[in-house]
Amino acid sequence: MSTFMESYDFSSKTLAAFCTSASSGFGSSDSALREAADNAVWLDGQRFSAGASAEDVMEWADGLGIN
Repeated sequence: MSTFMESYDFSSKTLAAFCTSASSGFGSSDSALREAADNAVWLDGQRFSAGASAEDVMEWADGLGIN
């Protein structure tokens, strides 16, 4: 993921990280992604439980206010 993030120009792009996990949070992943694409506008990310549905993720994404 880091190689992908470092390979593209995210200038003026809005990004928000999300993940699923049964027990752990973002850890250092969120800060590493932000560092790899430091020219992007970053919104607060979200950690979903392992059992989250696609609808749960879409509801969160729709609430970000991104067109």
